[in-house]
Parts: sequence; structure tokens; C-alpha cells
Amino acid sequence: MSYTTENDSSDHPHPCDEHISPGDEDDGGDSSLTLPAEAQYDPTLTGAEYYQTGGYWHAGTQMMDCLFQTDRIADVAFDPLEELIWCVTRTGQMSAFYSTTMERYITLTVPLISDVNSLETVTPYNGLKQVFPSPRPMEHSVFVLANNALHAYTKMGRPLASVVHKFMLELECLAVTGPTGTLMSGSGIRGAGNGLGNFARFFLGGLQPTLLEVDAVERWGEVINTIDVGIGGSVVLRPFSGGLCAGNTNGKVMIIDSRTSHGIVRELDAHTGEISDMTVDANSHTLVTCGWSRIGDSGLRVDRLLRVYDLRSGRAQVPLSTSLDPCFVRFIPGCSDSLLATSQTGAFQTIQWGKIAFSPNDLGQLWLGYDRLVATDLSHK
Repeated sequence: MSYTTENDSSDHPHPCDEHISPGDEDDGGDSSLTLPAEAQYDPTLTGAEYYQTGGYWHAGTQMMDCLFQTDRIADVAFDPLEELIWCVTRTGQMSAFYSTTMERYITLTVPLISDVNSLETVTPYNGLKQVFPSPRPMEHSVFVLANNALHAYTKMGRPLASVVHKFMLELECLAVTGPTGTLMSGSGIRGAGNGLGNFARFFLGGLQPTLLEVDAVERWGEVINTIDVGIGGSVVLRPFSGGLCAGNTNGKVMIIDSRTSHGIVRELDAHTGEISDMTVDANSHTLVTCGWSRIGDSGLRVDRLLRVYDLRSGRAQVPLSTSLDPCFVRFIPGCSDSLLATSQTGAFQTIQWGKIAFSPNDLGQLWLGYDRLVATDLSHK
């Protein structure tokens, strides 16, 4: 499902003007967020198009035209050029919806590609992981990352190209950069947002020890460099002006500069468990991570502290406390000091540096009892 939330500008400040970051320490409390009574919407409005939740208004819900089960969704992304929202599933479907009405624009099935590293017969090995609508104004294409391949389609659904490689084993994430492996000026948080679409490289990572650098221009799809990131892989990728941040399953963030001989120039110990999400501010100065903490020898819990790093020096900053179990985090476009943290239960919270008082207006909930949030994205428009 895709959701859009708007701040109630008539009664509450704009997100860039006032966000409250609670000062509570990580107490390892209940993993489910219990909103204050004034932040919960009336249960009788669950079927309504609009309702208030905390300081936000729920603007609409769309059941994806019953195209597929909601627990199969893998990723959603706003189109930087069109009024569309793109969605891919773990079973190989790609769909686009009009962002204002959530009516279906197109749906297609990405064909299966056999595992080129296996001698066995073709098997369903094409679970889609990420969708990236191209920000190039004249290209009108969308790129789709699968377990073992990178696909390119027109926005009308016509296939353009597919790339497979012996090092494409268990891909999970994709990021784009300029020709030097760094974020282009004005490219936005997700690598597309506000830029002119002059990206030249794909970086593909996953549950595999090799990070792939792939040409995205003249020699489209050619693997031009590989970087050894270790057994922890690279499950989250975020570009910035100095290179690439790669989070792994061991809680580390690797700072990668593909122009160097070894690739990895610094490692940050962010969490003791897996990195679940990261975000870099528009100035490429600050990295914020969320992830998991280990309990004893075998247990894991969501870390309620957002870890903050200065990318210019690599130094850790004061972490940010949350009132939920954050699994997704994004800088709010246009607000370099404001974040949106989201939990798997559908709770979300806006956070701003320097605020110590707590307000229920900073909290929201998609609806009570929701527990399957698997992807989130913020529009730059």
C-alpha cells in the first residue's frame, strides 16, 4: 500500500518550523507504540478518506486495486518527473499509480531470469527488491532491481534491457551516483529528487560480499568495478558528496570511495545488529541510521536511538531518541534538521534537532493494529 500524510497546517506548525524530539533515553520498552488518546483517530473513521492522527491528516488509502497481496510489496517510490507512485512486489510485479488518486496507471510482470550461477534449471528467482524511476527528463524509463538482475523498462511498460552477472547473487538495494561514484550536486536524498538526472553509475549491493559498480550511460549495464564489502554485505546504500554509505547486516556503515584502490575508506559502528535504514541530509554533512541491537547471544530488538554521524569527520554525534521502534528514517525534503522515523507497525514520528519537549502532534499512526509496513518514501515535490 502507499500512503500520503500531510501536516494539519491549520492547527499545527509546518514540519520545517516545529518538530519535537523526545528526550527519553532508550528504555527498551514495548515494541508497539501506544499513542496518546488525543493522537488516536476515531475508530469509526477507519473507512473514511480523511482522518486526523496526532498532528497529521491521513489523506487516503488505496488497496492497490486488489492486484496482489499487500504483504508481498517490496518497495515504493515517487516518480521525480511524473505524478506517479511506483511499486514492486516480491513475486515479480511492477505497478504504477497516479499519486493524487491512487488509480492504477500500469501493471506488468517482470519475467523470471534463471540464476546464472547455478547449473539447475530455471527457477522462480526474480523477487523484486527496489524500483527507481529515472530522473532523466528525456529518458522516460524506470529501473527495477531483482535478486539477480537489473531491469530497465519504459514508463509505458515496454522492456528495454536486462543485466545479469556472475556476482549478482542476492541483491537487495540500488543507488545512483555521478561518474566519480559520488552524489551529484542537487541530486536529492534518494539520488533523484531535485537534480537534473545526470547520474552515470549504479551501485548494486545485497546479502553478498561484493558491491557492484555498473555503468548507467554509454556502456549501460556493464560492471566496471567490484568492491569487497565482506560477509556482512551491503543491504542499504545511500550516496553523498564524498562517496557512498553502505550499511551491512553486522550494524556497520562502510564509507566507500570507488576511486580508491580498496574502496572502503572508513567504517562506523552504528548498531550491534543489522542496519535497517539510513538517510543523508541534502548537504551531505549528516548521516542518520536506524537498526537493531543484540540482546545476549541470540536475541535482537529494534534500537530506539537513531545514530547520528558527521560525514565530514566520521565522528559520532549525540543520538536522537524516538518514541517508537524505528525501522525507516528519512530527512524531510527541504528541512535539513528534520526527520521522519517510521516503525513496522505503521507509527511515524517527526524529529528535529534541539527540541527537548514532547508533543503528541509529532506522532501519527496509519491505523491501529497495522503491522506490515515494509517500505516508505517521501515526495520531493
